[in-house]
Amino acid sequence: MAVVREGGMSRSASWICLVTITFVVVAGLCVVASMRFAVPPVYPPLPTPDYRLQAGIALTGAALAVVIGAVAVVAAVRAAARRARIVVTSAASVFVVGVAAAIAALTIP
Repeated sequence: MAVVREGGMSRSASWICLVTITFVVVAGLCVVASMRFAVPPVYPPLPTPDYRLQAGIALTGAALAVVIGAVAVVAAVRAAARRARIVVTSAASVFVVGVAAAIAALTIP
């Protein structure tokens, strides 16, 4: 369990939180990037999706999530006074990027 000090969130709790949310989002986007439909999900079947574009969108979103997570970890470790706010804002940003990339990857192609 994370230790919360008087000044807010500890360094270790902040980077563990950010690394965990970033890992979960990247793993989810990697699953989206590798999805293929053996049976069309709707009838009549839609045109065959562009799986390369789907994977590209999902992996671009994963890369963006990693960049946001890495910058947030560095910022959270350095700024003790605003650490909790940085972690919450960054975790929400990584989550939103992941959801947006997944939706885009599954609907655009």
